Amino acid sequence: MSLAIVPLVLFFSCFFIISLYKKGRDATWQSLAGGYRMMRGLLPIMLLAFLVSGFLEVTVSPHLIQNWLGEKAGVKGYLVSMAAGALIPGGPYNAFPIIGAVYRAGAAIGPAVTMLTSWGILGISLIIYEIAFLGLRFTAVRLVLMFWAPLAAGLVAQYLFG
Repeated sequence: MSLAIVPLVLFFSCFFIISLYKKGRDATWQSLAGGYRMMRGLLPIMLLAFLVSGFLEVTVSPHLIQNWLGEKAGVKGYLVSMAAGALIPGGPYNAFPIIGAVYRAGAAIGPAVTMLTSWGILGISLIIYEIAFLGLRFTAVRLVLMFWAPLAAGLVAQYLFG
């Protein structure tokens, strides 16, 4: 079990106690039921993302990952990572298992950081929502300003930690 569960347990405990004392038992049960419904909806997606991650680890050879995204891949590794990150669909429950599998298979830290940052900044599935809620002009301005951020983040990560 990961230490990441500790803050979640603390947050849950605090919100549970606050909800119980401030809103009462009924509201607390409604909150728990809402969380359960959300989990039930996301669980199939998360399960598929974890399975894809497992298949990536088994079917894609580490040599291929190292060749395209490893220490010696050079500029190619960063550009491929930028494109791959932008194309990963969905939220963090999809992206993190996939990027984690690629990193464990031999991607250098720079291209892995580029891929994760690209997913968060240039992700196609995010851009669709951004255009819908914030408009095309806003999205275009942000993309023009942030397009090279994933590459910069990856290069700095590789320089400092590679």
